[in-house]
Amino acid sequence: MINEILTHTDLPQVDAIELFNPAATAANVGGWFISDDFANPKKFRIPDGTTIPAGGYLVFEETTSFGIGPNAFSFSSKGDEAFIFSGNGTNLTGYVQGEEFGAAENGVSFGRHTFVVTYNTTNHITNTHFVAQASLSIGSANGQPKVGPVVISEINYRPVEPSLGVDNEIDEYIEIANITGAPVTLFDPANPANTWRLRSAVDFNFPTNVTLAAGQHALLVSFNPLEAAKLATFRARFSVAQDVPVLGPWDGQLSNDGESIRLYRPDSPEAGEVPYILVDQVDYANQLPWAAAADGIGPSLQRLVESIYGNDPRNWTAVGPSAGLSYVSGGTPPTVTTQPSATIAVVGRTAIFSVDVAGSAPFFYQWRFNGVNLYGANTRQLSLPNLQARQAGSYSVVIFNSAGSTESQAANLSVLFPPTIALQPVSRNVYIKPDTKAANLPNGTNVTFTVAASSANLPVTYQWSFNGVDIPGATSPSLTITNVQLEHEGDYICAVTDSVDTILSAPARLVPWISPTIVIKPADLTGGRRFSLHHQRRGHRKSRTLCLQLAPEPRLRGRGHELRQLQGQLRDLELDELVAAPDQQHQGQQFRDAHRGLQRRQHGTRCHRHV
Repeated sequence: MINEILTHTDLPQVDAIELFNPAATAANVGGWFISDDFANPKKFRIPDGTTIPAGGYLVFEETTSFGIGPNAFSFSSKGDEAFIFSGNGTNLTGYVQGEEFGAAENGVSFGRHTFVVTYNTTNHITNTHFVAQASLSIGSANGQPKVGPVVISEINYRPVEPSLGVDNEIDEYIEIANITGAPVTLFDPANPANTWRLRSAVDFNFPTNVTLAAGQHALLVSFNPLEAAKLATFRARFSVAQDVPVLGPWDGQLSNDGESIRLYRPDSPEAGEVPYILVDQVDYANQLPWAAAADGIGPSLQRLVESIYGNDPRNWTAVGPSAGLSYVSGGTPPTVTTQPSATIAVVGRTAIFSVDVAGSAPFFYQWRFNGVNLYGANTRQLSLPNLQARQAGSYSVVIFNSAGSTESQAANLSVLFPPTIALQPVSRNVYIKPDTKAANLPNGTNVTFTVAASSANLPVTYQWSFNGVDIPGATSPSLTITNVQLEHEGDYICAVTDSVDTILSAPARLVPWISPTIVIKPADLTGGRRFSLHHQRRGHRKSRTLCLQLAPEPRLRGRGHELRQLQGQLRDLELDELVAAPDQQHQGQQFRDAHRGLQRRQHGTRCHRHV
């Protein structure tokens, strides 16, 4: 594989390409090809018999190999590609590996930088970047990537949104830092019009004559800093000191999902063309292994160590913004001690996820569903009431404190459907014996309640209950009450159960009826005598018959006390019928007033009253 390339040199230094054999045995590369053009692979043929020892290196220089002969070529210092093809000297045999690189600084090579990111204790990602090297290592193992002199040190790509789904572009910013001990001009001193620039995620050309002092930071923003009110609000919101430069506006917007931010500086012009050299690059993301706490819940992405390679998620964390300042740890970052567990729940019920953490309190939480923040879900426990099928998926939680952040493992929620009731049991009012209206059956009136249910999670079972108590043996979709009696009055409910859940039917009420009858006829009283009251009950549902015999109207005059006492007695009785002697039905205005008071009290009942 291609391991290192030197493309910008001044004699006696010459351009070169280094191959590396990662295998445990020697590799014979005789008859293979090297080219700078994928469409023209056979530009330089490696001599027969050429081998690379196990774990070893092989270097080809332009002046003695690929730069001579009829197919000679050179790698451009302004940016190019390089490929190696396996072959038998004449034909290609299938293997190809290549690298792409940009403009190079004089004497600085590009090389492979491989690192492994481990997260959630078991998951890991292997990354390989082909980047500028801090030191030339042609013919030996690569060193570390070149860092600086200016780096991307903080990214606030998704500030807290003013409302759900509305991006807060004006608070987005990118922070850069001069990590050297000397001033850095953000332009070419020999050609001041050629300034540094940002590209990819957003486009921004630095103004002329901007210089960063040793260790100084600057902020790049989406708005025009010449708008004094916006600048003042921004500085106040993020506590930005007055000596921190704020530059803008840029074109574009930082993606909420992540993208590449690239900082370039101009090199000396060549034939009227200005090469731009990549100084720093950060390919951020809003999901692991990047710190997800920067995704809209308050924190920003901050570079842990500014002098270490920046396009590595291990060198970034998410904490509260510190615009214009270097990251400073505020304690022990959170770690998850108990991960959320996969859960199976039922539609309409409640699902719960929880997490336990260690580190420096206080902790802040943000639950996420399929990688998207759940707004308002900011405690260690996530409760999802009245669950719906659309909520099935992956749940994780981001935890952060003043020292850093972490994201839990994802826990899957499976949502199952409970049984459904298509036909509810129907309430019944029935006459029962000895009422003549009762069904003419030998063993009395029968009543059947029926429920119809369905489920995808068989088997389905049934259990009927009466007034909250299970009925032994009542385990069918239908329930029949034979020979209904007064004691059968009440609510009947069916519990339908499948392998997932139990649901209850609507209550069906059974009301037995027996019509009330008069079993003692009231005796007549002669005019002028005192009256008496008595009643006889027979039937169902508190049947009452009240018989009245009144004195003639003249005898009632002046006896207000006795009538008021009668009115009180009438109010205390629960009556179905109120009866007076036929010849007294229209006597006694005061009695009729008392009776109307009783009628108002009992308005809306099923009773019959006669005066």
